Amino acid sequence: MNLKETLFLRAKAEIDGFTSMGEDYDEEEKEIQRARYMGIYKVIIEAGLEDEYLAWRYEGKKICSL
Repeated sequence: MNLKETLFLRAKAEIDGFTSMGEDYDEEEKEIQRARYMGIYKVIIEAGLEDEYLAWRYEGKKICSL
């Protein structure tokens, strides 16, 4: 697994964690999870991988241009 794949999979895990949080979680816990995702997403943007990540996320989870 390369660094880009690791980054994309971690972002997916964090957003999945956030979106699956139900009423059992308080707002502070939800904000912590959202912040975890946003931190990883910021790295994706800064690395110039945002378009590739979004394509991967919404189009079958294939790592583009490897």
